[in-house]
Amino acid sequence: MADNGGNIYEFDGFRLDVRERILSCGGKRLQIRDKAFDLLCALVDRSGSLVTKDELLSAIWPDTIVEENTLDKNVSLLRRLFSERLPDKHVIETVRGHGYRFALAVTTKPNAVASLEQAQQSSNPALANASEVDSSASPYEIGLHKLPPELILNGYPADESPTEPFKPLAGTRSKDSRGGRGLHVGLISLGSIALLILLYVVSHDSRPPHGGEPEARKIAVLPLANRTRDPNIEYLTDGITEGIIDDLAQLPGIKVLSRDSVFRFKNSEADMSGIASQLGADFVMSGEIDKVGDQFVISVRLVDSQDGAQIWGHQYVNNDDSLLRVQKQITLDVEESLHVKLGLRERGLLARGSTHNPAAYRLYLLGHYHNLKMTEPELLSGIQYFRKATEVDPGFAQAYVGLANCYLPLGIAGWHMPSRDALKESKSAATKALELDPKLATAHSALAWTLYLLDHDWNAAEKEFRQALTLSPFDSDIHRGLSHMLSLAGHHEEAIAEGERSLELDPLSLVSNTIFAQTLFFGGRTDDAIAQLNKTFEIESDFWIARNLLGRIYVSEGRYPEALHEFETARDHSGGGSIVPIAEIGYTYAKMGDRANALKLIEALHKQEGKRFVSFYSYAIIYNGLGDRKAAMVNLARSIHDCEADSLFLKAIGRWKPYMEDPKFDALIRPLNFEPTN
Repeated sequence: MADNGGNIYEFDGFRLDVRERILSCGGKRLQIRDKAFDLLCALVDRSGSLVTKDELLSAIWPDTIVEENTLDKNVSLLRRLFSERLPDKHVIETVRGHGYRFALAVTTKPNAVASLEQAQQSSNPALANASEVDSSASPYEIGLHKLPPELILNGYPADESPTEPFKPLAGTRSKDSRGGRGLHVGLISLGSIALLILLYVVSHDSRPPHGGEPEARKIAVLPLANRTRDPNIEYLTDGITEGIIDDLAQLPGIKVLSRDSVFRFKNSEADMSGIASQLGADFVMSGEIDKVGDQFVISVRLVDSQDGAQIWGHQYVNNDDSLLRVQKQITLDVEESLHVKLGLRERGLLARGSTHNPAAYRLYLLGHYHNLKMTEPELLSGIQYFRKATEVDPGFAQAYVGLANCYLPLGIAGWHMPSRDALKESKSAATKALELDPKLATAHSALAWTLYLLDHDWNAAEKEFRQALTLSPFDSDIHRGLSHMLSLAGHHEEAIAEGERSLELDPLSLVSNTIFAQTLFFGGRTDDAIAQLNKTFEIESDFWIARNLLGRIYVSEGRYPEALHEFETARDHSGGGSIVPIAEIGYTYAKMGDRANALKLIEALHKQEGKRFVSFYSYAIIYNGLGDRKAAMVNLARSIHDCEADSLFLKAIGRWKPYMEDPKFDALIRPLNFEPTN
């Protein structure tokens, strides 16, 4: 078939410019997805004739495995577009069991620029062959003969350039032309998986809109599914997923949705397009881990959420003892096979803070798995594994970050040890990580938390958060941490801006949604805060931290019965892990005039001491409600001395505003250094 890629087609008031990739009607440009545009070109080019499904799949998704329903969806998109403007005409006919036919009369006009380029190529054969690329196999491509047939994934595609101009059909392809190239089989490399996705995203429609910088693309890395049926390797599936997320988050030009959002879809059977829509993701990566003998088979794939096409996929075989040994070589192999050269910055970031010791890495994954559960016993287990990892490899910076991230929640919650001691341990571990790798973003972020929670050095904390974002600009956790700090320090506009950035990267995170609502509340935007909490409840109706915050908002408005209901709901759904709602209930009883029940709760908290952590701040809250300023300030002094995290809310929460004019209170909170940050 002749190459008509430069033609302009006109039909019933429509104009289709293939070269410029523009579809217009009545002089107005219409929005149309890339693959739908290619499909329209294929049908219009052979208007009046049957174009088979096989021909369409071959032309629009060359060397890529897609289901026929992907083609059908794009046909439906075109039909909706035309039905809005030509309601009485059947533009695309279905030839049942075979394919489709474009039914309108079409006028073809050659594009002058394309004609000139075609003439130039005809006169210079070198130009015609310029796109030929050496496709010799990499030395790391080997066969899959050792694997049982049921584990060999058919047709993982080579990388595709979806924005390449439409190529007219060249006839029906052979039956095996969709089989794809040989599968890369080697040891799993988190860096190489991240790099492969990076390479595709950077090449996928990288043209800057309106002459500006290219917009960062958003990727959701779904948790790898555990197909081994062995619950003891959940730490491995979750750890590898986290590793991919962390690798991608450090690469420029990519926004990676955080763990909180994507792990809501763990073991989910939801449709990929639905997941992408909920997350606002341009691409979704999914995969699974299986095991054959002592070998893990890790299969991963990347789907373009725009049209549902699988654009990349690989299968890796490894044993866990050799998990990292060839990681660099796989990354180099990927770079060589795709003919892409990375800059020094990108290559360094892929291995940032890592280890080459398989035993240390396995211990790190176990520590990370326990850390994410965020209960006292799990955090203590995480500390043990991270410490062992640093003993096996004293230069493993990420393991020290893991230690810091375990001690931090212990310090905030007051579990197991005094808050001050836990925060000191967290700071020490973060500092050690930075000594080993000064450019490790997560270490800067971990240090920032301790600088304001422990040292009350707001300026230094902000500096560390900003440095972390310079190194990893699309890390939602860092944006959230900075937002929270700025909010407590009274910098509300900046805090809200950072909270918005965090939520953009973490749209389904319960914590991100709740913290953003709190930031709005502290910034005086109460109605917006309530609206944000209602969005949070759509994700999970009884998330106790959000219910507790709503109770605080109702208290600030004097709506005590409603506040009491929210605090009781928070208490009932906290799993017994927090006394915060109990203290709030005591405060609310006091404000409602029920002193007896407020005092009973103080007595109940005293009885809990020794069994669980009870903060001095909790007593201070209830005494505040009872109007006992002296008792409240005595407990606040102890809270500040012990570095209880709640004491940093003194400036933000309105219940303490009447105390601000008291010179004794001013002296009391002076160690918190509530001066404006630079």
